Amino acid sequence: MLIMTEDKNIPFVSVIMPVYNAERYLEQAIESILAQSYTDFEFIIINDGSTDKSWDIITSYAEQDPRIKSINQQNKGVVETTNYAANIANGVYLARADADDISFRSKLYDLVKCAKSNTQADVIVGSIEVIDNNDEFVYRELVPIYDEDIKRAMYMRNPVPNGATLIKRSIFQNAGGFADVFAEDFHLWVRLAKTATYAGTGTTVYKWRMNTSGLTFTNLNLSMQKETEYTELLWGDSHPKTISRQNIITRANEYLSLSSRFRIDYKIVFLTDLSRLSVHRIKRGDIVGGFWQLLILASTGRTGLRIALKRVSLVVRGFLHKPINNRPSSNVSTHEEGLEDRSM
Repeated sequence: MLIMTEDKNIPFVSVIMPVYNAERYLEQAIESILAQSYTDFEFIIINDGSTDKSWDIITSYAEQDPRIKSINQQNKGVVETTNYAANIANGVYLARADADDISFRSKLYDLVKCAKSNTQADVIVGSIEVIDNNDEFVYRELVPIYDEDIKRAMYMRNPVPNGATLIKRSIFQNAGGFADVFAEDFHLWVRLAKTATYAGTGTTVYKWRMNTSGLTFTNLNLSMQKETEYTELLWGDSHPKTISRQNIITRANEYLSLSSRFRIDYKIVFLTDLSRLSVHRIKRGDIVGGFWQLLILASTGRTGLRIALKRVSLVVRGFLHKPINNRPSSNVSTHEEGLEDRSM
């Protein structure tokens, strides 16, 4: 079943794809959008001063599909290009797609379905698979489905993959769009954390390419630095609250009830984020609160106990004074993390 807007002249979604020298992967990226099972969208592709054959590829597709709005411009950078595309978009929601990534055929359908089910949500986000330059699977990033869980993860990392999002155009524009900073997407998600509501689809919708020649990969240290800098904006405003035992149990079982083959992993990501955030609280001087949250987590069942004990061991062994890997691997071995524990 397709979800459409009431006004047939206004697309529900505007897909935005800025392009710069992406000829190697561009056809695959464009075709993955045109093949979407959900069809109520316009597709804005802007060639941002490419010096390769990107524009030729774009025009060849634009001649075949009227949903494509193709624009050729001098190089202005991804931030200005994306903001411009948002300003000329007609959709109720905006969706990003990078020119070297792949969208699952169900991406827009899953995002729109979640938006329709969570009308109060301003930003909808799905999980992603990370692939290499040869389209080979590397690992999976699972995004929590609840607003408070997504925002809790923001205290440690960027849990919102840009190409797997749907954002209300009005919210994006009211926020002033992307700021002209590095890692502009996470900067926006943090800025919106105070006022916007997030929701996750509980499905995998996008393949993000770990492109060794891409901007993020070639500036990995800067990217990590900016990610840490933006999380500080959240810590400066408020600190995470302690979650009760019953609420942890309820939420963990809600993740187990997801109609997804990764539901165990969603639960583990939730519990692992909670344990890691407890350590961050300890590092920032909230020793009682951090250890109390770990103790509560440990009391919730075998999985919670195992994750809490692992985190405590890191603290005791001096890992407090070393950089902590804040990005949980969603491609965990569920047997090692207590797969047999089907409930809390």
